[in-house]
Amino acid sequence: MAYELTSVKRWLGITVNTFDADLTALMARALYAVQKELDWWFDAPRAASEVLDGTGNRALWIRQPPTDTPVVSTRSTVGGTWEVVAATEYEQDQRGFFSVGIWTRGVRNYRITYSEGFAVMPGDIEQLLLDIVSTKWKSRETDPGMKSERIGDYSYVRGDLEDSSHWALVLSRWRRGRI
Repeated sequence: MAYELTSVKRWLGITVNTFDADLTALMARALYAVQKELDWWFDAPRAASEVLDGTGNRALWIRQPPTDTPVVSTRSTVGGTWEVVAATEYEQDQRGFFSVGIWTRGVRNYRITYSEGFAVMPGDIEQLLLDIVSTKWKSRETDPGMKSERIGDYSYVRGDLEDSSHWALVLSRWRRGRI
């Protein structure tokens, strides 16, 4: 991945190793925050398994496109034995699994096992992470980390993600419609 300590130090103009532990922790927190907010895994591929409700429609959707060949399984009851669905029974396209017929309506009756993540981090995500780390690093002595305002009964708190000029673009590209 390009989002590594050496690239962050280069971005910040840091040439000493004194702050490596602090920067590494800050990088991890920034990555966690972005992944949590967008509900995507942007790190190296990892095993994932999602248990889904059968919709009674032609499509099931997972969090993000798999990096391998997914395995779809079904069961007739919660707690029942999983049986693999033949790949000829559905077609997979990105996050969608489209049944030849319909996916049987049910509660937690389908499981899709796959790998999620990226061998190479998307450029816009990497830039967002660099911006977040840079903003936090440069303001570590003067900024309390959160901005808030209270007007009568109305108040809000704004976090560091929104401080990046790239956040709106990243958000519109990576946030999925909830299906």
